[in-house]
Amino acid sequence: MYILSMFPYPSGNLHMGHIRVYTISDVFARYYRVLGKNVVIHPIGWDAFGLPAENAAKQRGHLPQVWTHNNIAKMKEQLKMLDCSFDWDRVSEIATCNSNYYKWTQFIFLKLFERDLVYQDMGLVNWDPVDKTVLADEQVDDLGCSWRSGATVEKRVLKQWFVRTSKLAESMSDGLDDPSLSGWQHVTKMQKNWIGECNGWRFDFRLQHKDEILDELLNVSAVHPFSGNLIPLIVSSKIEFDSSGGDSYLGIPSLRNEDVDIAKQLHVPILQMFHTKNNSQFSDMDFLSARKKMCNYALEHGFGGYKTSINRRDWLISRQRYWGTPIPLIHCAKCKVFPVPYNQLPVKLPDISKLVESEVIASPLSAMDDWVNVKCPKCGNSAKRETDTMDTFFDSTWYFLRYLDPKNELEPFNAKKIAPLLPVDIYIGGEEHAILHLFSSRFVFHFLRNEGLVPCSEPFRHLLMLGMMTNESFRLKKTGQYLSKDEVELRDDNVLVEKSSGEIVEKDWEKMSKSKFNGVDPKQVLEEYGIDSIRLYVLAEAHPTTNRRWDLVTLTLAIKGILHWQNRMWFLIHEFLQPRSKELINTEKSQQHEQFFFEERNAIVTHRFNYTYGVNSVIKVLQRLTNSLRGAPREIVGHCSEYEKCLNVLIVILAPLAPHFASELWTGFKASPNLIAKLDGDVWDQPWPQMDSHYLMDLINGREINAIRMSREDLEKLDKETAIKLTKELIPDEWKEKRIVQIKYTTCKNYDTEVDYTIKQKRKEIKADKLAG
Repeated sequence: MYILSMFPYPSGNLHMGHIRVYTISDVFARYYRVLGKNVVIHPIGWDAFGLPAENAAKQRGHLPQVWTHNNIAKMKEQLKMLDCSFDWDRVSEIATCNSNYYKWTQFIFLKLFERDLVYQDMGLVNWDPVDKTVLADEQVDDLGCSWRSGATVEKRVLKQWFVRTSKLAESMSDGLDDPSLSGWQHVTKMQKNWIGECNGWRFDFRLQHKDEILDELLNVSAVHPFSGNLIPLIVSSKIEFDSSGGDSYLGIPSLRNEDVDIAKQLHVPILQMFHTKNNSQFSDMDFLSARKKMCNYALEHGFGGYKTSINRRDWLISRQRYWGTPIPLIHCAKCKVFPVPYNQLPVKLPDISKLVESEVIASPLSAMDDWVNVKCPKCGNSAKRETDTMDTFFDSTWYFLRYLDPKNELEPFNAKKIAPLLPVDIYIGGEEHAILHLFSSRFVFHFLRNEGLVPCSEPFRHLLMLGMMTNESFRLKKTGQYLSKDEVELRDDNVLVEKSSGEIVEKDWEKMSKSKFNGVDPKQVLEEYGIDSIRLYVLAEAHPTTNRRWDLVTLTLAIKGILHWQNRMWFLIHEFLQPRSKELINTEKSQQHEQFFFEERNAIVTHRFNYTYGVNSVIKVLQRLTNSLRGAPREIVGHCSEYEKCLNVLIVILAPLAPHFASELWTGFKASPNLIAKLDGDVWDQPWPQMDSHYLMDLINGREINAIRMSREDLEKLDKETAIKLTKELIPDEWKEKRIVQIKYTTCKNYDTEVDYTIKQKRKEIKADKLAG
């Protein structure tokens, strides 16, 4: 069982958003261990490269590597204080900034380069004037501001490195329909919309000015990749055209009537593509045959030919920063661009004593001559290293694979070793990563699958995309730059302004982040209330997928409720420690309590762990069970076997949620005299509670009132056909004259079975209400 939480950026301090993510991942790791899974992998590492570290180090007069490793040590100490059950011993710590990790990031990059999935091109890019680097389109918000600095992004024309994600667009779009995926519904919709419909084929055109092949758009023509003929390239604001495919449009008058008018306006010759013999090998063929042959030819010769989405642009990964993975390529006047040989990896960052900014738009590495100037590995002539570093999102595309083989010094991972452990069973992280991180990780995984290095199509089986923990954020209205709360004041006219400049400030509620200066250090609340009380607070307030606002008033009230519940459980054990009788009483009153606690004990909880992931609803069930136990008469506490079983269940199910508190409760429970059950070991050695085989459950036909009660044992033996036959007998009389257009059968272990009917009535669909789980 592979439980994975998105690894943290080592910013120096945990905030409450981190506490939520790692508490939830720890709950499921502990749950599956108690459930009896032989191998539960729950690793942790550090997403350690990137702009924030470089900027923060520069502001403090430190080097990025020193600042980052100090933060890793500090955050590791904080995580250990939380006592999350990470595999600290099993998995050597993985940090993307360590050369024994980014050596293999460079290895994967070169594999992509070999397959023509990496290329360099001129492009109109997004320039962040504060962080002084290029940003991918996905790192610019709807207001045109940087996702990190908040500054208004500028457009610049630069030569950059791209990953050809468009080539796998169709594969990645189709992969989202994999029936084995769960929890992907919202992400699937977002990614499908982002990728777009794959209804076109891509071809790359060279540009030419007179007899010279150019990279820049200056009075040029495009070279037809098949015939070699020149195609007019026209820049005009007077002609309207379909811009849904981006900032360029390929006009084909012989196929589209609307292009005929454009060609006539621009005095462009119109050729009949199926009658003019532009290239003998594609002439005299029907359309589909010619298209297939031309696409194969383009693929073989490296200028496109693959089906893709017209909306999908390739991934720009160049960053003009020092603190990132060096791109392992060398520029030679004779050999052009040449990859660093595999046996010379890693290309390490040069040691520096001070970080100096370049005076032009270039990476700080470009000024480090001793590092830049090298010999070409192919011809031996003088050459230069590539000075851009990789987007940090590239570093995190494959870290979950390295976790499975962290000490491998020969390859990124051994394919046979990791195969039984994939895909990741539960991937836990913020919904804000649903696009860029998941897309880039899926792209690399699809590539590795095509290379035969991973055994499945998708990397993550179930996604648990957590709602964001938000707090107040402040940024300058004019530039979008973020400010800390201490830098802001409220004027007499109730307008927020920056204290130092008087500039107007806008307030919002955004995800806690160091870059937004709105993270809340959990140290104070942890010291005041304790680890398990904070864990229960984080888990109880809302479903993991729900956004939450940080509010000290709400926190105080909620924590009081949690502490009250913990006190009630503590008193349960205190009362239970009083002498119990070995003799069971058998009165009408005792039988009623036995049946009542039998029903309480068999309440459906496992389903909430396995399918709905609603740990908040698990806590509600446990709180209800606590109230029931507290309300039991003294003689029931002393003599009732089901009471003892209920108390056992309460503590065992509590253990993954509040491990330290549950361990203390178990010690007291186990010490009680005259226990009916024989108990060995601590709470982690106990079997996970299961429903009794004779416990009555529901076979439902879509309405709670129309249900057949049968034992769990009989319900689990029921097949689909029998379930449908039985529930059809429960269909209301007013439905029987209508036509059933769909039947949905849902069954889960330790949970009710549902048969939902959709009927057709008067030209519209009426669907039976489902029983809420």
